[in-house]
Amino acid sequence: MKKTFVFGATFGKKIALSAAFIALVSFSNLAEASQPKQTKGYWVVESNLNQKDKTIIRFYNQDNEFLQEQILEGKHLELDANTVKILNQSLELYLKSQAKLKNLSEKA
Repeated sequence: MKKTFVFGATFGKKIALSAAFIALVSFSNLAEASQPKQTKGYWVVESNLNQKDKTIIRFYNQDNEFLQEQILEGKHLELDANTVKILNQSLELYLKSQAKLKNLSEKA
């Protein structure tokens, strides 16, 4: 007589747990990869939803020290992906220029 192997409930649970673990590890790696790189500062956008005639952008360094303020009169800034990218690039350029000026003043 031949014995046939029937997958039991515990085998199915093991497969489901293994698949869940693999998915969890994959998603955690994906989330880690999509995190923005560490910056040396940050920016804050201030605007009024009721009066869309002015936007204020403030830049700060990693020590929470105020760096610069930019006022956009007659503009309401929408924070879409492109705007965030531009603000991040602006902050990076500002910080780099300040570092170059600091190096220049130390040489003098």
